Amino acid sequence: MIDALIAGRLCEKPDERRTKHGRRYAVASVRVFTGDGEPEYITAFAFRPEAAQALVALESGDSVACTGELKFTKIIDRSGFHSQRTDLIVHALLSTYHINQKRRAADDPYSEAIADHARRY
Repeated sequence: MIDALIAGRLCEKPDERRTKHGRRYAVASVRVFTGDGEPEYITAFAFRPEAAQALVALESGDSVACTGELKFTKIIDRSGFHSQRTDLIVHALLSTYHINQKRRAADDPYSEAIADHARRY
């Protein structure tokens, strides 16, 4: 396992799926640029409910930063062509959507947290 933090853009709208046991998860393709300027495509799988919900809320082209377990899989097709697939098991993510939500909550003087604090005192 490689613990990784990646940042990139979503290639398409994330897809919500279910395991064979009925648990929800999300899948997305993230385009990340390497040091040589070439794009690398990483398939992000979010199994944790909070991460899956956050990923599904995003749209194609949105910027996202994900942290989790990075896995490399070597693939050999029927014609003998070798390739590699890179997967990320997402533990947490952050996007501009989530940053804006946090800023609005902090800027709102009547947010739920402040109202709860006021009720206690």
